Amino acid sequence: MTVFRDVLSTAGVRLLDSGAILDCAALEHLLGHTLIEPIVQCVRAGDLVQEKALLSVARVSVAAVPLLGHFEARLGTEARRVWSALEKCAQTPAVMLRLTVARNTDYGMYQHAVRTAFLALFIGVMAGFSESDLHAVGTAALMHDVGMMHMDAAPWEGRRSLSVSERRMLQKHPLIGQQIALSELMLAPSIATAIAQHHERIDGSGYPDGLSGAAISPLARVLMLVEVASGVLDSVDGDPVLQLSITLRANQNSLDRELCELLLAALPGSPAPVGPAAFHRAELRRVGALLTAWRIACERVTGADAPQFVFVNERMQRLHRMLAEVSIRSEGPTEAAATSVVCAEIGALGREALWQTRQIAYDTRQRWPDTGERGSLPGQDAVNEWIYAAMKLTDVPTGANQAPNR
Repeated sequence: MTVFRDVLSTAGVRLLDSGAILDCAALEHLLGHTLIEPIVQCVRAGDLVQEKALLSVARVSVAAVPLLGHFEARLGTEARRVWSALEKCAQTPAVMLRLTVARNTDYGMYQHAVRTAFLALFIGVMAGFSESDLHAVGTAALMHDVGMMHMDAAPWEGRRSLSVSERRMLQKHPLIGQQIALSELMLAPSIATAIAQHHERIDGSGYPDGLSGAAISPLARVLMLVEVASGVLDSVDGDPVLQLSITLRANQNSLDRELCELLLAALPGSPAPVGPAAFHRAELRRVGALLTAWRIACERVTGADAPQFVFVNERMQRLHRMLAEVSIRSEGPTEAAATSVVCAEIGALGREALWQTRQIAYDTRQRWPDTGERGSLPGQDAVNEWIYAAMKLTDVPTGANQAPNR
């Protein structure tokens, strides 16, 4: 996509020449400048993503994912509200421009934005949102990751663990997205707020600002739930319904509980899994080993008031409560089937617990960079040794939201 006339700032500075390619780098160059005319008016309308094309991609994506197809069917005639809202969102110039750049430079991000919007609108319809609120949450969902378009994607394209500096950079994308949304005068401020908060958590464990409770907006509560669901659909091996069910039940204290229950109720029944029970128990055994290691570390620690210890201990107590509170299904047509269900759910819970354990280590390392580096702290430092062990969980089985920006 190219601009067909010069792009000028209100200060008279020519920011882009006529014929310049409008890609992520060009958009980043425009950030912070006030333009004489909106950039969308400097490109030919035919080059932009149109609502019909976006709806086509959305329908194909929904049809390709059985769980999304189930959600659409569950809405019945109300599904028309999802498609109508999505069509209106696509008509917003700021949305059209950003989606066009995503489509042209990172088709995976484009598809993720469309799937996210469908899920957000599904939840909005189930929750009884008004048409104006559906338009707002759909627009926020389509633009929630625009900040990622202004960052080097190489570090998180693979499965490797991110460094502290890479995680810090990644966690800036909600604020970059907020800045972009605020620069678009046609977008309601609530949309920018939702984009900024879509990785926050009700219990204060999210980012970028560690907000909690009522400080998180209603639209952001939908987006944070959608991020979890999308993470399961994008990365889980095996049964996504089973993993999503466990993940939602395990995170009801960090997500909006009412919306969690709404999405849980919309899930289809999962067939009895097959496979050796030993495989399903392996993940939880690894969690148990780390919990035991932390208990031993607590007995060895000499500075119980050290901020690193207080932080990890509080998060580990949350993990203990989560494991105790999540109920495991035990129904099945036969005893063997019921046993298989229990083992599969235990395995899914183990994968979620391993992910959370590694996040505790990452978050501690991010706050205190020296923690977890062997040799940087005394070898007898219990917290340091535990963080080092937890951060070595690089072979965690693919599970809920394996993506690094959960």
